[in-house]
Amino acid sequence: MITAVDIETTVFMGDPSPYSPNNKIVSVGWKCEEASTEYVCLNHNGKSTTPNGKESVQSMLDKTTLLVGHNIKFDLSWLLECGFTYTGEVYDTMIYEYLDAGGMPVRLNLSACCKRHGIGTKLDAAKSYFNDGIGFEDMPWSVVEEYGRNDVEITWELYHKQQEVMNA
Repeated sequence: MITAVDIETTVFMGDPSPYSPNNKIVSVGWKCEEASTEYVCLNHNGKSTTPNGKESVQSMLDKTTLLVGHNIKFDLSWLLECGFTYTGEVYDTMIYEYLDAGGMPVRLNLSACCKRHGIGTKLDAAKSYFNDGIGFEDMPWSVVEEYGRNDVEITWELYHKQQEVMNA
């Protein structure tokens, strides 16, 4: 099963590392073939943890044979450091874009990559909160969820667009 994943995390004291003992995964979103996007809360200061959220994430990982992400090393290192397991293959939409650029300087963020392929757009809903020093754990849950679900959806679209280009 192919699964696109995206996580949102805390950034304690400016350290985005999953190895900082105070950092946590705030939310995990994913989309699999022929299924709607799933989204769970794991560590948010204004919303209760999704019942069986960790089990749902691990179940998804257990069923996945190809885990897709934009900068997947970030998401996967967090998941593994937080106790989840995954042994399947990975696909990074950002690395594809880097290789496809053939050495030309291009922006590799998710928004720029999607724009080049004419697909969905990244939401800026969280930007004003970040500018005010508010992390995902303290933003309104509705903002976190909308932002995260959108990232999952456009990562899914970007993966499929890249596959079309490779198979053309």
